[in-house]
Amino acid sequence: MQFTTLLLTLAATLQATTALPTTASTCQRVRSPASMLNIANAQPRIPSYFSTQTITFTIPATARGACALIADFPANYTIVDYNVQHGSTQGPIKINVIDVNGPAPNSIVGTVGFPSAMPGQKTKTAAKLTINSFACREKMTFRFESTGGDRSIQYYTGEVGFEQTDKVGLFVEHSC
Repeated sequence: MQFTTLLLTLAATLQATTALPTTASTCQRVRSPASMLNIANAQPRIPSYFSTQTITFTIPATARGACALIADFPANYTIVDYNVQHGSTQGPIKINVIDVNGPAPNSIVGTVGFPSAMPGQKTKTAAKLTINSFACREKMTFRFESTGGDRSIQYYTGEVGFEQTDKVGLFVEHSC
Protein backbone atom coordinates (compact mmCIF):
# COMPACT_ATOMS: atom_id res chain seq x y z
CA MET A 1 0.00 0.00 0.00
CA GLN A 2 2.77 2.46 0.96
CA PHE A 3 4.77 1.45 -2.10
CA THR A 4 1.76 2.07 -4.37
CA THR A 5 1.15 5.50 -2.79
CA LEU A 6 4.81 6.41 -3.19
CA LEU A 7 4.82 5.22 -6.81
CA LEU A 8 1.69 7.24 -7.64
CA THR A 9 3.14 10.36 -5.97
CA LEU A 10 6.39 10.02 -7.93
CA ALA A 11 4.51 9.47 -11.18
CA ALA A 12 2.34 12.56 -10.59
CA THR A 13 5.41 14.65 -9.74
CA LEU A 14 7.24 13.48 -12.84
CA GLN A 15 4.25 14.27 -15.03
CA ALA A 16 3.89 17.74 -13.49
CA THR A 17 7.56 18.61 -13.93
CA THR A 18 7.80 17.35 -17.49
CA ALA A 19 4.65 19.24 -18.43
CA LEU A 20 6.08 22.61 -17.37
CA PRO A 21 6.19 24.95 -20.34
CA THR A 22 9.57 26.13 -21.53
CA THR A 23 9.81 29.75 -22.50
CA ALA A 24 12.41 31.06 -24.87
CA SER A 25 13.46 34.67 -24.41
CA THR A 26 11.43 36.99 -26.59
CA CYS A 27 13.68 39.96 -25.85
CA GLN A 28 14.93 41.98 -28.79
CA ARG A 29 18.41 43.53 -28.69
CA VAL A 30 19.84 46.71 -30.10
CA ARG A 31 23.58 46.32 -30.51
CA SER A 32 26.03 49.05 -29.61
CA PRO A 33 27.17 50.81 -32.78
CA ALA A 34 30.69 51.06 -31.31
CA SER A 35 33.06 48.23 -32.21
CA MET A 36 35.03 48.74 -28.97
CA LEU A 37 34.56 50.16 -25.51
CA ASN A 38 37.80 51.77 -24.34
CA ILE A 39 37.90 54.24 -21.47
CA ALA A 40 40.56 55.43 -19.03
CA ASN A 41 41.09 57.57 -15.94
CA ALA A 42 44.56 58.27 -14.52
CA GLN A 43 43.53 61.27 -12.44
CA PRO A 44 44.95 62.68 -10.20
CA ARG A 45 48.32 61.15 -11.17
CA ILE A 46 48.08 62.17 -14.85
CA PRO A 47 45.40 64.91 -15.01
CA SER A 48 45.21 64.95 -18.82
CA TYR A 49 44.70 61.17 -19.09
CA PHE A 50 40.92 60.88 -18.93
CA SER A 51 38.80 59.43 -21.72
CA THR A 52 35.12 58.60 -21.77
CA GLN A 53 33.00 56.95 -24.41
CA THR A 54 29.48 57.96 -25.41
CA ILE A 55 27.27 55.44 -27.20
CA THR A 56 23.83 56.09 -28.71
CA PHE A 57 21.41 53.22 -29.24
CA THR A 58 18.58 53.70 -31.78
CA ILE A 59 15.49 51.95 -30.44
CA PRO A 60 12.84 50.78 -32.94
CA ALA A 61 9.37 52.32 -32.74
CA THR A 62 7.97 48.80 -32.23
CA ALA A 63 9.77 48.42 -28.88
CA ARG A 64 7.42 47.75 -25.98
CA GLY A 65 7.93 47.60 -22.25
CA ALA A 66 11.12 48.69 -20.54
CA CYS A 67 14.49 49.05 -22.21
CA ALA A 68 17.37 47.55 -20.23
CA LEU A 69 21.01 48.49 -20.74
CA ILE A 70 22.97 45.25 -20.46
CA ALA A 71 26.49 43.91 -20.88
CA ASP A 72 26.75 40.31 -22.10
CA PHE A 73 29.95 38.25 -22.24
CA PRO A 74 30.59 34.56 -22.96
CA ALA A 75 33.12 32.51 -20.99
CA ASN A 76 36.76 32.99 -22.02
CA TYR A 77 36.16 36.46 -23.50
CA THR A 78 38.96 39.03 -23.34
CA ILE A 79 38.28 42.15 -21.28
CA VAL A 80 41.31 44.39 -20.75
CA ASP A 81 41.17 45.84 -17.24
CA TYR A 82 44.29 47.50 -15.87
CA ASN A 83 43.46 46.52 -12.26
CA VAL A 84 43.01 42.88 -13.23
CA GLN A 85 46.08 42.76 -15.48
CA HIS A 86 48.31 43.98 -12.68
CA GLY A 87 46.92 41.82 -9.89
CA SER A 88 45.01 44.43 -7.90
CA THR A 89 43.08 43.05 -4.95
CA GLN A 90 40.33 45.64 -5.57
CA GLY A 91 38.79 43.69 -8.45
CA PRO A 92 37.72 45.09 -11.82
CA ILE A 93 37.69 48.85 -12.35
CA LYS A 94 34.26 50.37 -11.75
CA ILE A 95 32.60 52.20 -14.62
CA ASN A 96 30.01 54.92 -14.06
CA VAL A 97 27.18 54.87 -16.59
CA ILE A 98 25.59 58.27 -17.27
CA ASP A 99 22.25 58.65 -19.07
CA VAL A 100 23.01 61.63 -21.31
CA ASN A 101 19.53 62.30 -22.71
CA GLY A 102 17.17 60.74 -20.17
CA PRO A 103 14.55 62.42 -17.97
CA ALA A 104 17.35 63.66 -15.66
CA PRO A 105 20.09 64.41 -18.22
CA ASN A 106 23.66 63.52 -17.29
CA SER A 107 22.68 61.52 -14.20
CA ILE A 108 24.65 58.46 -13.11
CA VAL A 109 22.25 55.55 -13.63
CA GLY A 110 24.58 52.71 -12.74
CA THR A 111 28.08 51.60 -11.83
CA VAL A 112 29.44 48.34 -13.21
CA GLY A 113 32.62 46.29 -13.08
CA PHE A 114 33.01 44.11 -16.16
CA PRO A 115 33.76 40.46 -15.30
CA SER A 116 37.50 40.04 -15.91
CA ALA A 117 39.10 37.01 -14.36
CA MET A 118 41.61 37.59 -11.56
CA PRO A 119 44.43 37.57 -12.60
CA GLY A 120 44.25 37.63 -16.35
CA GLN A 121 42.06 39.09 -19.05
CA LYS A 122 39.55 36.36 -19.90
CA THR A 123 36.16 35.95 -18.28
CA LYS A 124 35.90 32.71 -16.32
CA THR A 125 32.20 32.12 -16.90
CA ALA A 126 29.53 33.70 -19.07
CA ALA A 127 28.04 36.84 -17.55
CA LYS A 128 25.01 38.96 -18.38
CA LEU A 129 24.86 42.17 -16.35
CA THR A 130 21.79 44.40 -16.25
CA ILE A 131 23.08 47.91 -15.63
CA ASN A 132 19.65 49.56 -15.37
CA SER A 133 16.17 49.64 -16.94
CA PHE A 134 14.47 52.67 -18.43
CA ALA A 135 11.40 53.76 -20.34
CA CYS A 136 12.29 53.21 -24.00
CA ARG A 137 13.17 56.30 -26.06
CA GLU A 138 13.93 56.58 -29.77
CA LYS A 139 17.56 57.51 -29.00
CA MET A 140 19.17 56.31 -25.78
CA THR A 141 22.60 57.83 -25.18
CA PHE A 142 24.94 56.69 -22.42
CA ARG A 143 28.40 57.91 -21.42
CA PHE A 144 30.82 55.45 -19.83
CA GLU A 145 33.47 56.83 -17.43
CA SER A 146 36.11 54.99 -15.45
CA THR A 147 36.05 55.77 -11.74
CA GLY A 148 39.81 55.10 -11.73
CA GLY A 149 41.83 52.08 -10.85
CA ASP A 150 43.87 50.85 -7.92
CA ARG A 151 46.12 53.80 -7.06
CA SER A 152 48.67 51.48 -5.46
CA ILE A 153 49.60 50.09 -8.91
CA GLN A 154 52.79 51.74 -10.19
CA TYR A 155 51.57 52.68 -13.67
CA TYR A 156 47.96 53.17 -12.68
CA THR A 157 45.67 54.26 -15.54
CA GLY A 158 42.19 52.97 -14.64
CA GLU A 159 41.76 51.68 -18.19
CA VAL A 160 39.09 49.23 -19.37
CA GLY A 161 38.35 47.96 -22.87
CA PHE A 162 36.76 45.16 -24.89
CA GLU A 163 35.65 44.45 -28.44
CA GLN A 164 31.93 44.41 -29.18
CA THR A 165 30.21 42.11 -31.67
CA ASP A 166 26.66 41.17 -32.58
CA LYS A 167 26.56 38.83 -29.57
CA VAL A 168 29.05 40.34 -27.10
CA GLY A 169 29.30 43.68 -25.32
CA LEU A 170 26.76 46.39 -24.60
CA PHE A 171 23.13 46.17 -25.72
CA VAL A 172 19.72 47.64 -25.01
CA GLU A 173 17.13 44.87 -24.59
CA HIS A 174 13.45 45.61 -25.15
CA SER A 175 10.10 43.88 -25.75
CA CYS A 176 10.80 41.14 -23.21
